Amino acid sequence: MFLAVAILVTCGCTNSPYPEEDDGKKVLYAPFLEPPKTLDPAVGYSTADHDITENIYDTLLEYHYVKRPFELVGGMAEEVPEPKILDDGRVEYVFRIRPDLLFQDDPCFALSGGKTRRVTAEDFVFELRRLADPLVGSPVVDPMSQLTGFADFGAKLKQTREKDAKFARKSAREQYAALGGFDGAVATSEHELRIRIDRPSPQILYWFAMTFTTAMPWEEVQFYDGRDGRPDLSEHAVGAGPFVLVKYEKRSRIVLDKNPNWYGVRHPEWKAPGAVFPSTDVPTDLSPATLASFAASSGRALPLLDRVDYRREEEIIPAFSKFLQGYYDLSAVARESFSKVVHEGALSNEMRAQGMRLEK
Repeated sequence: MFLAVAILVTCGCTNSPYPEEDDGKKVLYAPFLEPPKTLDPAVGYSTADHDITENIYDTLLEYHYVKRPFELVGGMAEEVPEPKILDDGRVEYVFRIRPDLLFQDDPCFALSGGKTRRVTAEDFVFELRRLADPLVGSPVVDPMSQLTGFADFGAKLKQTREKDAKFARKSAREQYAALGGFDGAVATSEHELRIRIDRPSPQILYWFAMTFTTAMPWEEVQFYDGRDGRPDLSEHAVGAGPFVLVKYEKRSRIVLDKNPNWYGVRHPEWKAPGAVFPSTDVPTDLSPATLASFAASSGRALPLLDRVDYRREEEIIPAFSKFLQGYYDLSAVARESFSKVVHEGALSNEMRAQGMRLEK
């Protein structure tokens, strides 16, 4: 997420080419070389996809921002659940979902009578059922098949659609409900999600820190079908994360704005681990520049930015050239300019004099 920005090189130049009205806002201007293939969190698998979707769709768990080795902390879930071994050898995890979580405002919620609504455990169940759906074509079917009944549910969906044309015409939500879901993902209450897997798996919880398992509103899937002038689900994103997508010209410009509905913005008093930059547990073996950046962010409410403004650059050389001119706030170093920027493993004096910082 762009809650705290990992940067390669930053510039303090004042020759901003952007509107003066943005001067009072915390805006990150950055290039992107490859457009996302899809914004559907059940399908998106590339770095280009996740650079966008991980800022829009929040997750039950996430990684502690600075602890090394990596450690999971609660996100939309209040804490990391402990495994419970059942009598039949299966393993159960129960996620307690934070109360008063809201999706971003979006026209799709007119289907349920509003402009947004609260996130419930059923929204996570719905997304896990989508992962099993052969028509969705998720790339994470194999690892998620650890969930009890996951594979059988997908097979039953396929068979029922082939045999029953009336069933196949129903919405995905109606189809999933008609088949009763599967035992591996059950909403036991509005704020409690029960996960069961067939055998112990140390890695299963890490999948709940990825956007594949986010809360997905059924309204989004049903509304954004590419018909009557509406974009397809792959071109539109409706999440409960720290940012919302306000401009999506995937081959030229992508803009994310801070989401006023995000729980970190609405409930700073929670001081949730995913909504506050850590003030402790910072590794001591980091570069001085990184340590200084962490110190400046210590204890601050997230997100640190008001907006992220991506501009498409097809090649690294022009992207780096525009960075040097002040168009962008960060850039990888073009190979052709490496000796000018980096000298004996550190930032060159020339670049340092321009207010830049090097992160390796």
